[in-house]
Amino acid sequence: MRTEHLAYLQEIVQTGSINKASQTLHISQQQLSKIVRQLEEEFGTAIFLRHQGGTILTADGQLIMQHVDAILEDLDHLVHTFKATPEQAPIAQDIYYHSISCINLERTTTIFDAFSQKFPIFTLHVDEKPAADIFSLLQQHSDHVGSLSLF
Repeated sequence: MRTEHLAYLQEIVQTGSINKASQTLHISQQQLSKIVRQLEEEFGTAIFLRHQGGTILTADGQLIMQHVDAILEDLDHLVHTFKATPEQAPIAQDIYYHSISCINLERTTTIFDAFSQKFPIFTLHVDEKPAADIFSLLQQHSDHVGSLSLF
């Protein structure tokens, strides 16, 4: 599945027609129909009901489009975050890394330094805590969880 194909779905929804969307996207109607069929096969469900006047979303298609819209919005935000000009520089963000006390943080110093140099808008806060304290933080902030694995 290609992200541009997800954008094609958005265009079909906006225009209400595979034919109109194909004109806007500058690809053939046959090629766009083929892409839609491939996506429907990947999702395992019909996305559109086709009729003489155009297309309408199925119930599954509506759910798929909610996710497609969110995915494409997130990708757009990601691209703009890292391509921002100085006038549009994103707001600095804090990242907290809590390590279990028995793990040696010296091994991760190089990685943290490289990350900080590559992404200066992020400020890393690194500390060691007992496992129980980390689990407590995860319970309080379950929407801000990540992991780091070193091999």
